Amino acid sequence: MASIFGDNEGKVVALATTGMPALVSIGGLTGTSQILVMSMGFGQEANVQFMHTLKNAIYIYAFGERMGTVKVSGMLIFRVCEEAGSAGLPKLIDYYRSNSVSLNGEPVSLSLSTKVFKGFLTGIQLGSFDPRVGTAQFTLNFASLPVE
Repeated sequence: MASIFGDNEGKVVALATTGMPALVSIGGLTGTSQILVMSMGFGQEANVQFMHTLKNAIYIYAFGERMGTVKVSGMLIFRVCEEAGSAGLPKLIDYYRSNSVSLNGEPVSLSLSTKVFKGFLTGIQLGSFDPRVGTAQFTLNFASLPVE
């Protein structure tokens, strides 16, 4: 198994070669060298009502699609690196404060591969801090508009 952090605790190595292009992007979140998106989840449901009758008939009423959910999770660097400038933790907190639906009211553009969604940033969780290497986990929660 590859050692990501090497023998020097608290240091992260940037690879000079290019990798695969990112399949996930979040509108407005730029300069993210200190933030690594590791997973994205998407959920969508129909807005339906089932009515059971006394004669065992079932009626289905469909009212379109409900708002979906999008969760973006990953790892961030919360220390300030000498070469990189600002750390990921304050950058992510500032992003939440400027894009939260309660503070901004505007949807954020989210893309997963070639599919683009519009969603409202509804929450942020930070946790599992590792002070030895200066990393933490994060999750951003979005309520997505129904896909047309």
